[in-house]
Amino acid sequence: MQPNTSTPSGRMAKFAAPGFYLIWFGQLVSLVGSGMTSFALSLWVYQQSGSITQFALINVFAILPHLLLSPLAGAVIDRSSRRLILILSDSLAACSTIFLAVLFFTDQIAIWHIFLAVSLNAAAGSFQWPAFMASMTLLVSKGQLGRANGMLQFNRAAAEIFSPMLAGVLISQINIFGILMIDLATFLAAVITLSMARIPQPIRQVREKPVPRNTFWQDCKSGFHFIHGQSGLRWLVGFTALSNFFWGMVGALLVPMILEFAAPDQVGLILSTAGVGLLCGSLLMSSWGGSQRKIKGALIFEALSAVGFILMGARPWVWMIAAGAFCAHFTIAIVQGSVMAIWQLKVPAEAQGRVFAAQQMITRSMAPLALLCAGPLADGVIKPLLSSTPNLNSMSSSWILAGDGQKMAVIFMGMAVAKLLLVLTGVLNSQLRKVEDEQALDALAA
Repeated sequence: MQPNTSTPSGRMAKFAAPGFYLIWFGQLVSLVGSGMTSFALSLWVYQQSGSITQFALINVFAILPHLLLSPLAGAVIDRSSRRLILILSDSLAACSTIFLAVLFFTDQIAIWHIFLAVSLNAAAGSFQWPAFMASMTLLVSKGQLGRANGMLQFNRAAAEIFSPMLAGVLISQINIFGILMIDLATFLAAVITLSMARIPQPIRQVREKPVPRNTFWQDCKSGFHFIHGQSGLRWLVGFTALSNFFWGMVGALLVPMILEFAAPDQVGLILSTAGVGLLCGSLLMSSWGGSQRKIKGALIFEALSAVGFILMGARPWVWMIAAGAFCAHFTIAIVQGSVMAIWQLKVPAEAQGRVFAAQQMITRSMAPLALLCAGPLADGVIKPLLSSTPNLNSMSSSWILAGDGQKMAVIFMGMAVAKLLLVLTGVLNSQLRKVEDEQALDALAA
């Protein structure tokens, strides 16, 4: 069965229907507001508890609902109005913000309230992301999906750069309650733009033989069945999952490594440079749209991100680590935008909610796994290895001269090599290389 590639008609079909711009702008505003709240809450939890474990638990509660609810979310999205799902998910996230605002205002807030609110927000996000991605193919012309995904990566970059900056300035003036009120206003902006936008429902394929409609629970599984039935997409989801794991390892260790030899303000400089790299990459993807063969562009820029990893681990020089962070983050929008365009082109519109939710569950499961592995790998494997192998220790000492930063730099170099091997595997694997040519199967079979 061929995917539904119908595009909006008229002059706007050259890029996107007006509804896409409305939703994109509303989500941009909402992401900045949510980013401000996330920064402020993380800071409050650490100040109140002084515990790195409590601080890290915020990320755990932000990820688990995605893993648990994704199959359910996919089935709901493909059975319902996608615009309604987007409105309801933003409204649920707004309710979690109101919940926190009331507790802060009445001075009854506790850390477990933060964990609960973060979980509710993540539960809303587990419906929102696949619904938004599935809606894009109905609003954006087929040839411009790469550019549209670049615009979405721009939203992410803007939130990463401006949200901490704004929250840091405002928190001393209006406190967390004020920031929560701003976040609530941005949710309202997102809901208003969604209410104004028109998102058409996908046209179901007409089949020669009637196909019995799946039960709800069959639909929950059908996204995984679709991916399993497509050899190219199986390799693509594996490629993305491993890439996310490598990024998760580096993200967990970057700040601790830098703090071994640099001041906190230099850490901030490096992280800001990384954000600028992400912004520049998203601007390039928004204007360029990626290579004609999207998988080729993804592989090339994934290799470039490995070069960024090498620069970050090669020397204890702030300028070199900043350059590596810029290089690595520059590639994110192009790799993810290209990969997402492949999924949007290969999956029939009527099944995209289920398939994208399944893909989300598989790839995002790598983040908590990386967080769990980073510390034990550094302390339990690399450190003893360096201690027991003088030649390796002497060779690696040219990267980070002393202290715990050395073992983390070794992991950075290891992740860079792993990335290059992943790219080489993709180049040599004909199923992944030809994923864009693979014939789509019937997505409605359970």
